[in-house]
Amino acid sequence: PTGIGQDAAQFNGSNAAITLGNTRLKPFIADNYDLSLEWYFAPDAVASVAVFRKNIGSFPQVVLTEGPLSSIFDAAAIANLRATYDGLTDDQSASRRAYIDADLPFQIRSYRDAPGGSLEGIELSYQQNLTFLPGFLKNLGVQANYTYIDSSLTYILDPATNTTGEAPFLGASPNAFNLTVYYDAERWTARLSSAYRAEYKTTYPLAGGSCDPGICDSPLINDFVSSDATFNLDASFTYKLTPHVTLTAEALNLTDQADIRYGYDADPIVSSYSAPGRQFFIGARFVY
Repeated sequence: PTGIGQDAAQFNGSNAAITLGNTRLKPFIADNYDLSLEWYFAPDAVASVAVFRKNIGSFPQVVLTEGPLSSIFDAAAIANLRATYDGLTDDQSASRRAYIDADLPFQIRSYRDAPGGSLEGIELSYQQNLTFLPGFLKNLGVQANYTYIDSSLTYILDPATNTTGEAPFLGASPNAFNLTVYYDAERWTARLSSAYRAEYKTTYPLAGGSCDPGICDSPLINDFVSSDATFNLDASFTYKLTPHVTLTAEALNLTDQADIRYGYDADPIVSSYSAPGRQFFIGARFVY
């Protein structure tokens, strides 16, 4: 490239990073095969099973490498980047100018077309209003679904040597389950919803390079950032006080589930921890 354009350089402490755009990326390419069977065995009731497979030919991937600016930009582009700090007399700007002048290494974040892979799985669903139950129980209903995914994609580890590695599709849990039990009466409704998601991978690789786990100390290259398994339970309630006024109550994350992410599969180290806690809301809705 001959210009910075929409690329961005950042200096965080002693770590300098730059992000490069790529206007030559291909679209996400895949051949998809889906087969589903649905059984409507009662009024307002359905049971279904679906199987799917995706043969992925190409997908965009974030690639991390390290090198000086001179390895990716010409002199004019580097001067253009340096000029953003000209005229600034603070120590931080002076340090950044000196860093660029010394042609010291940056972490380079760019986008490439990864080779592809496959993703397949099955989804089971069930929904029914339990009107066959006696008395007040006839207002109960159930919704449930389960998804299993098995995936293997080829990711770029080192673009300079065309080194690749195998990993699952990022962001996709191999097992996920949702269950909702609801009650619909004339003036009020209640709903209890649960969601389970197995551990899944969020980042691969950790950095650019061709080192296997245990070979490079800082950082391990051919390794993951993963998200821990989660189980959430939410509840909601509505009451129609008048034809125009409805009262609402909602409780989120009753299980007090935290979002925990960690790096390195063999010897996990927590990379982020978020605990929103239990949340409770009450409200009223007026319709005229």
